[in-house]
Amino acid sequence: MDFAERINKLAEMMELQGRRFDERMERLTERHEALAQSVELLLAASQRHDEQIRDLALASQRDGEHINALARHIDALVRIAEIHERRLTDLEGGGE
Repeated sequence: MDFAERINKLAEMMELQGRRFDERMERLTERHEALAQSVELLLAASQRHDEQIRDLALASQRDGEHINALARHIDALVRIAEIHERRLTDLEGGGE
């Protein structure tokens, strides 16, 4: 194989490697774009979830406040029932 043939062979190999490099770069670029899109979608979903968590935390806090108010009202009703029971017992003559 003479010098010109070697150069031609080398040029062919370099062209082939260049095409393979270009193909790999194209695939990497496509993958990068797909990953970037996935990250954007995940970020948007994460932001929605953050908002939902804040809403749930506020709702939970309000529920806790309502439960505490109900517990105070129940305690007041228990005291009223105890007072009425004592009055009835006194009226029946059992409160000596």
